[in-house]
Amino acid sequence: MPLIASVLFDPADASLHRYDALTLAVVKIWIAMLAVRRETWEEAKVIAPYHVIGTVVKISETGVGSWI
Repeated sequence: MPLIASVLFDPADASLHRYDALTLAVVKIWIAMLAVRRETWEEAKVIAPYHVIGTVVKISETGVGSWI
């Protein structure tokens, strides 16, 4: 649902790009889940490296022009 909402409510003059805002929202949700103990630190330690590796791969792909 947030992805659909981001398309509908994406002002052209926003100071933050849509996908950057979505990434920050997801990080805030993840921190909140850890704070209220809906996710354990053990789960976070397992999942976080996959997200970091995936982000590095996507940044390197876009850096060489694969998404043009």
